[in-house]
Amino acid sequence: MRVTLIALSLILSATPAIAEVRTNRTSNMSVTSGLWAVQALAANQTPTNSPYTITWAVNRGTAYSFFVFRNTGSFTVNGFEVSVTQAQTGGSGRPPDTTFDLCSNGTWNATTNTCSGTVVTVGTSANLVLNFTGLNLANGSELSMRATTKPNLQYTFTTTLSVSVGRAKLRNSVLVNS
Repeated sequence: MRVTLIALSLILSATPAIAEVRTNRTSNMSVTSGLWAVQALAANQTPTNSPYTITWAVNRGTAYSFFVFRNTGSFTVNGFEVSVTQAQTGGSGRPPDTTFDLCSNGTWNATTNTCSGTVVTVGTSANLVLNFTGLNLANGSELSMRATTKPNLQYTFTTTLSVSVGRAKLRNSVLVNS
């Protein structure tokens, strides 16, 4: 009994062990910044920071103007908005409506007025907002467009396209090696 008491008192009087565990984890992440922008431009035109303007002087037949929406930013965009405004520059009366056609999965041939893909009408009006959604438009990529207007002998007018890309229209980010 005496041996048990000595062993028990040794166990109870022993200093408890204190353990401390530390861990450090280091990882490197690349952080980049960039721009998001889509511009309406004539084919092979150098990007500018101004709206794209089509000048119409239609006196016979249907008139066409071919242009592209080009992603000039550094991020892929899911969509964008285009504000379309028309202004009379000569004559009298209201400018006729303009129709906007996308050559989906192809390009417009301005000489033959043909689309190598599928023609999709995206809007018709004198003043409107065109919404492009569901895209995966990488930087440098283009959407081939055609604007069409009916003839009118009484005046000339302009159609101005102002493009905006909101932050919500950027491709969702992807986290790798987390």
